[in-house]
Amino acid sequence: MKIWWLRRTIPVFIAAGFALSILAQSGFEVASIRPAANDSRGTSFDMFEGGRLRVTSVTLYGLIKSAWMLQGSQVAGPGWLDGDRYDIEAKSGHPERIDTDHLQPLLQKLLADRFALKFHWETREQPVYALVVDKSGATLKENRDASITVLNTRRGAGTVRIVGTKVSMEQLARSIGTELGRVVVDKTELPGGYDVNFEWEAEPAAESLSPSIFTALREQLGLKLESTKGPVKVLVVDSAQKASPD
Repeated sequence: MKIWWLRRTIPVFIAAGFALSILAQSGFEVASIRPAANDSRGTSFDMFEGGRLRVTSVTLYGLIKSAWMLQGSQVAGPGWLDGDRYDIEAKSGHPERIDTDHLQPLLQKLLADRFALKFHWETREQPVYALVVDKSGATLKENRDASITVLNTRRGAGTVRIVGTKVSMEQLARSIGTELGRVVVDKTELPGGYDVNFEWEAEPAAESLSPSIFTALREQLGLKLESTKGPVKVLVVDSAQKASPD
């Protein structure tokens, strides 16, 4: 019975993934882009069943970063890219919920079609952080049982917590880099996926008892960040325009 279930469901999963890949290459079936209703500084990306995506209060600069999973220092272009904010409602045309792997090419196609984005890549020497194992040793627990990777960033009253299941060190480095606004390079030499759970104070004051992200990494995971320089891939915007009408 168990073998029958696997034989029946695996082809369906592969077919769904293949369909999403094709749709990602062709772009969203429909996309509405309008000036942000609430011009706040907070941006959210929400994905729903039915292939629906809702992006709230995003700048063109933020959309570019999300489309290629880049840090702020990895996008070079005119200052107006980080000006106007947009609300986006889009549908992939497929019933499956959009995952991160397929969201990126969909956003890239949207940027080309609706913002006329043209760009090239350069490699530049920049300040980076190296994520390494602390001299006391890593305290991470390897997870060999979970079938998928889950990684979330949760924000509380002045604190930030990163929680993950079966997370690679490269993925953790990228998530930390997003919080710090600087590229973080994995130099831990730790293979596999690990469960992570650590919390720090977003803007620790001198009298605060909560740790900074640097202290939290060392005390809670046995990892540390070392400041260095290295080659960084940078997306250079050649030209772009404000969103075309719906």
